[in-house]
Amino acid sequence: MRSVFVLTLLCLLMFTMTMDVSAQEKSPFLAGSLSASLPGLGQLYNGQAGKALLHLGVETAIHTGALILLVSSVDPNQPGEISEQRVVGITLGWIAGALIWRTYSIFEARGTARRINEELKAKVPLNISVENKDIGIQVSYSF
Repeated sequence: MRSVFVLTLLCLLMFTMTMDVSAQEKSPFLAGSLSASLPGLGQLYNGQAGKALLHLGVETAIHTGALILLVSSVDPNQPGEISEQRVVGITLGWIAGALIWRTYSIFEARGTARRINEELKAKVPLNISVENKDIGIQVSYSF
């Protein structure tokens, strides 16, 4: 199942790198929701492939590190014995670290989407077109 997520993320990453997604208006809600499901997806949606890999890498490191600490908690001399306090401490640290990182990823993706939208609004040029038709002149403008 995890390999499906990784494969999907890599396909999205390759697709994102081939198109200019930053020139499109972004939904802050969608960016945050994607990052809530998997840190890095919201950044990928915003067109930040490098940042997406960083967010996914940190998330993976948090879970891998916690699992390594839990496995190393087993005393090789007493295979069935694990220090209960150590397990609780590692688990609480694991949960806190994952929640803090995921929350940061959500707010970072939302903020970036808002910034992209603000930059797009600032770049909108004034378009003026004049057409000469058989029945007269038509002038149009847009902001």
